[in-house]
Amino acid sequence: MTNIIGDKGNRRYDPTLAERVNKEIELKERRKVLKQKLEPKTENKELEPKQVIIPNDNSWTIENDEYKIQLSKSLIPFATWEKQISDYIADPTTFKPANYQELFLIGKILYDGNINQKDEILKFLRESFNKYMGIQTLSGILYKPIGDEIIHDKGMSSEYKMLVDFRGPTGLVEPADEEVLKYLTGLNNLDEIKEISQFLANGTQTEIWRYNSNHYQEEYVVASFLADFDRAFLNCLLLSDFLSPALGVRVEKKI
Repeated sequence: MTNIIGDKGNRRYDPTLAERVNKEIELKERRKVLKQKLEPKTENKELEPKQVIIPNDNSWTIENDEYKIQLSKSLIPFATWEKQISDYIADPTTFKPANYQELFLIGKILYDGNINQKDEILKFLRESFNKYMGIQTLSGILYKPIGDEIIHDKGMSSEYKMLVDFRGPTGLVEPADEEVLKYLTGLNNLDEIKEISQFLANGTQTEIWRYNSNHYQEEYVVASFLADFDRAFLNCLLLSDFLSPALGVRVEKKI
């Protein structure tokens, strides 16, 4: 009789051996998977978004994984939006008036991060939004007889616009406002827009002010942000010749 390689003495071939070994391996694998499920998960710090604030002499540098923003510690003085942008174009080393999406980007970075200096910046922003009856931006609405336009960086080479039907009721923002407010603020959904606007205003509700009827001729109005009466006001009715301060920024997109 020929012995199987590895047999010792009178050990005989066991036809069930392979099956029993496979079952034992399968059982070990199941125990391994169960152990992994029961072990506490450790957070992957590399996947967490980075938020940083660096105070400088005349500005704060606010930074996350996508953007680096310098926010001036002083407002751009009262003027029309056209005067503010012409002053910036004449001297690009100064701070640019922020557009509406940049304003909300600052709010989102501050809201998302547990970072030093946040309270100092929030105090500056909230006092500005309340004290001066709103801060104007380089964004606005061009109301037209048919259809409207949201325009950001108005008057600059970086100007961009979205075609929308912006007109509607003035008052608390509603689900029907989500699409136009996404274009105005640059945020992803209505819940986020309400959260960030109320965070900036230190309020509990968000209103939108706008024209609610058709226009027989074109009219451009400036979009401003106002905080008062425990509410955030997205004011899209500010006349273009109105004198108002603005936030000064330098915005760099990383990726």
